Amino acid sequence: MRVYLAAVSQFYSSAPRSKHGGSSQIHRLLTSYLPQFKDEQKLLTALDRGCQPIDYCVDSGAHVWLAAFFKKDEKAPVSQIEDTIARFLASVRRLPRKPTFIVELDLQRIYGLDTITAWRRDLWAPFEKETGIRVCYVWHEVDTAKRWYEMLEHPDIRYMGMGGNRAVPVDLRKVLMYDAYKAAKPVHGFAAVDAKWMKQIPFYSVDSTSWSVGAQVFGLAPTFDAAVGKIRQYPVGNREFRTNPRQAAANLIKAKKFFASDIVEKENGQKNYGRFHTAAADVFRRLEEWHTAYWKAKGLDWDAQLRKHGNEIPGLAGGHLLKEASEHAG
Repeated sequence: MRVYLAAVSQFYSSAPRSKHGGSSQIHRLLTSYLPQFKDEQKLLTALDRGCQPIDYCVDSGAHVWLAAFFKKDEKAPVSQIEDTIARFLASVRRLPRKPTFIVELDLQRIYGLDTITAWRRDLWAPFEKETGIRVCYVWHEVDTAKRWYEMLEHPDIRYMGMGGNRAVPVDLRKVLMYDAYKAAKPVHGFAAVDAKWMKQIPFYSVDSTSWSVGAQVFGLAPTFDAAVGKIRQYPVGNREFRTNPRQAAANLIKAKKFFASDIVEKENGQKNYGRFHTAAADVFRRLEEWHTAYWKAKGLDWDAQLRKHGNEIPGLAGGHLLKEASEHAG
């Protein structure tokens, strides 16, 4: 189970790096092409700040359009969305190192399935055939289970996504995922880094959008509990970050050997969380290893299944087999 970490705002900043290291060593990175981007430069900056991850993907920024619609009642004309898609695809074409996959602009809750289907046929599918870069086609609860199985049977769909609406019962998600595994169609679970979900639903890949929030907001640092395959947050400053940030930073330094400048000192107007991000990313890498081993021990090996059916994705998920995961799965 591949675990991608969503790039936070600091990753897109063009501000020079701190002398203490403004970069973060990220294993797998999920970047986003936001509507205000004009070209690929912000994506390149994010990859550079992530120390050129071994694996990365590019989201289309659908959350921005959804927020504008549901929070502000703003609905962009279809022509504006299509212009954004064209700019997005052009930017990805120019990237010197290609992503493992990109995510379609899944706005069926705003524009309806007919429009989404037309975009898939006229924009996304031709791009994938031209470049070889997989497009992740996202299923949402409004699509119905019938559409899920149509996607599984569609020859041009080689990567699927499952929206993060938790109103969809876990039991239904499990059935859909097992059928995707049988069909050798990898599925990405959006915002699905949750130990309970990851042990019940065998996603091919997942992402975390809140992986760095602990230190930045609450003064918490993540640690990995290999006994149960779960990330736990422990306080090293807690809410002192708001009232006494220097004391909280001192606690972080003592616990994880960070520099004070990593947390409280600003350079070019931005805090530098480089060392914290690197340490947190390592914890999530261990989470990936554990859950990959967990599902292999239960008989589900995504990489082998995809290879068997000619839908292999470069690079292996997981890493070394963890004894704790195997025992827990058994």
